[in-house]
Amino acid sequence: MKERITFIYDAEDTFTPLQLQLENDALYIHALKAAREHRLTFALQELPQELWRVLKECYELNIRWSAPWPYNSTAPFVSRASPGLHVFFTPQRNRQADLLCPLLRKIFGETLNCINPRESFTSVSKTSERFTSSAAYQYFQLFPSLADLSPYVRQKICVRFGEGCFSVADSIDHADYLDMDFDTISQAFTLSIFQHKPLNTELWNDRISNREGQHAVEVGVLASQQPLKAIEEQSLGGFLTTVGEDERPTSKNLRSIRSVSGETDLEAPGWAVTKWGSAMLVELAPPSTNHSGNQALWDAEIPLHIRYLGPNNGGKVEAEVPWPVVFWACVAEEGTKMSVNPFDRLNLGYDGLFGPRTMFYHLNPHVVSGYGNETLLERLEVPVLNLSSSAWVEKGTVMVMVLGLVWVFAKLARAAAWNRSLDRDRGKKSQ
Repeated sequence: MKERITFIYDAEDTFTPLQLQLENDALYIHALKAAREHRLTFALQELPQELWRVLKECYELNIRWSAPWPYNSTAPFVSRASPGLHVFFTPQRNRQADLLCPLLRKIFGETLNCINPRESFTSVSKTSERFTSSAAYQYFQLFPSLADLSPYVRQKICVRFGEGCFSVADSIDHADYLDMDFDTISQAFTLSIFQHKPLNTELWNDRISNREGQHAVEVGVLASQQPLKAIEEQSLGGFLTTVGEDERPTSKNLRSIRSVSGETDLEAPGWAVTKWGSAMLVELAPPSTNHSGNQALWDAEIPLHIRYLGPNNGGKVEAEVPWPVVFWACVAEEGTKMSVNPFDRLNLGYDGLFGPRTMFYHLNPHVVSGYGNETLLERLEVPVLNLSSSAWVEKGTVMVMVLGLVWVFAKLARAAAWNRSLDRDRGKKSQ
């Protein structure tokens, strides 16, 4: 399970980092006026059997519930659906998904009038080929309460995951809207709950814990910012942290990932990957200038994942990571004549991700001298399995396996002897 909590506060409201207190396994939020989205993402094998059996019959399933009471939208959570329960559904090819309606009634309550998809759902009309990715069937019912959903989530889904999942289950009754999503491509099921404010108060005073450490808990406290480009409609900035991993909330100054290519299976070890690696184009979000019009130094932090590398006799391997290329990419306006630089270097990998009317302004890297690393390479010391001290692990593993087999055979022999003794006793009694 993955957990993501996003707080969106108004940039005009008073907020200071002192309202965030990060400890070893918990983040404390004090008197924060904000909207909140709480999202859980599950793999299929993490779900109860009755749920994943239904999802296996669905190519796509999207459930939207909106409360009957009014609430204030907060960008970027501005999309709305009419009050009630909406179910959008596309079955797998040659599947009927007859288990869908019984499951919906079990989750949301027997007052749901869903019999089966053939009788209860209507076809979604497509007025344009642009919307061919929309679901094939739709169901709607006025549904003012989610009283049955909260205990279902607690008893059927959260029993394996602890405090964070139970917190989501408890907040279901007070949600302004709730979303459930599954598609066969991602093979992931998401549950999202939005609240424009806490119950009976205006300020969040939360303790977000990752005491069990079984899954990632990502928290963002963000506010809308002035977009840097005219073509952008939304820009967010603030603080991001992973509870249980980060020592303090960070402002990573990232706007979006524009492109990812290459090896993206992060769990595969280094010896199982045959391709060279992967490349990523990331758009940064420079912080706004101060009152004097100057911009102070700032950092952009991009978390990276190191694969398991092959063992050696020392227990450590040095890996080198090249510094990224940083540039401004400016798109020329329509009708503007652009000159061509005959000395410009082309086909650098990233330039092909932009249009032909793009001007690049590259930033020169600055290497701090005196630290023994005056190159454009970042050298990392990666721990690996130490072959010189792993012999006892191999021997111990073999010994445990042998002892396990001996124990199994001893139990089998004891059971066989017991059966023979019973057979002899029965023979004596029959005589």
